[in-house]
Amino acid sequence: MHANTPRAGRFVARLNLETLEGRALPSATLPAPLAPAPAAAAALQAPAALDTAAEVAAVARARAAFSTNWSTGTSAVLTGTNAHSGDGRGTGTLAFALARPRAASAAISSVGSRVPVGLLVTSSSASALSPDHYNATITLRLRIHDAASGKWGVLAFRARVTGNLSYGRSSLTVTFEAPTQRVVVGNKLYTATLPKTVHPGAPGTSAARLFASIQVSPRPAVRH
Repeated sequence: MHANTPRAGRFVARLNLETLEGRALPSATLPAPLAPAPAAAAALQAPAALDTAAEVAAVARARAAFSTNWSTGTSAVLTGTNAHSGDGRGTGTLAFALARPRAASAAISSVGSRVPVGLLVTSSSASALSPDHYNATITLRLRIHDAASGKWGVLAFRARVTGNLSYGRSSLTVTFEAPTQRVVVGNKLYTATLPKTVHPGAPGTSAARLFASIQVSPRPAVRH
């Protein structure tokens, strides 16, 4: 998703998904008996096809493929207020430049996969003596698509933006009210976690990068 910031032209945020490297399973060779029968020797050299297929299936089930799509409930650009302006409006903005939809994967019941959410970009022409003031809320929505089942799950992260912003300084804080959310999609439980707080920098400085951790677990058993 793209967000426009005043006086700065069009800002395009593209984040690269981190590459996950696979791991090769070590192989093991069974020692032959001292005097094996012909049939026993053949069995040692050629494992049963059923065992091989079961091992391949176990490896395939060890990872979950999914995709993420971030959006905002309202506008992705927030404006502050300024008591010293003629109409009370702020002179700048805080823009959430969200990452594009992308594919990802994570090991099941393991450490979460780190996926990009977007950038937080500020702009303002207010002076340090009369900064723009922010006290607003924004909701980030995450749609998770489970590749195995083809089903979707939706999570909503509500955040409050507070603080002051001028052309040379930012005291803004973005606080997520419930940074950890869970949803069952297909036969898996997806747990997405955002940082509790994010601090966007002053205009002209590097944009604040926002990431989420997504952990995948087997779907919990239903208790009757």
